[in-house]
Amino acid sequence: MTDSKILIDSSAWLAHFGDTDNGQIEAIVKSQITIYTSVITLFEIKRKLLKEKVTKESLIESLNNIIERSIIVDIDNAICLLAAEHAVAHNLAAVDALIYATTKLNSCTLVTFDNNFRNLENVKVLK
Repeated sequence: MTDSKILIDSSAWLAHFGDTDNGQIEAIVKSQITIYTSVITLFEIKRKLLKEKVTKESLIESLNNIIERSIIVDIDNAICLLAAEHAVAHNLAAVDALIYATTKLNSCTLVTFDNNFRNLENVKVLK
């Protein structure tokens, strides 16, 4: 991947932690690429790991790995307003629209396994 700034969404981080990404996210994490992660992604990952009843230690380790390697982006007015436009224009769910708006406003490429983002600008949907 040659992008200098990427935003990793929850599907990609979860695939990474579950070793189902064929090392694709590991390669990004070990690279010099600047990684962004939306604060919403932290919510989605913690919710998923709590539902899966992973150990507290594993949950904390996963979240800390993201926080240590990423620039965590909070949701602000600009993201919310742009997300509304993308939700309507691309028929995205609210959370997906917020993630996509975060990507756009930070001039990143979104890295995801989520097909809801397929065919959108500055998105790499992994297989």
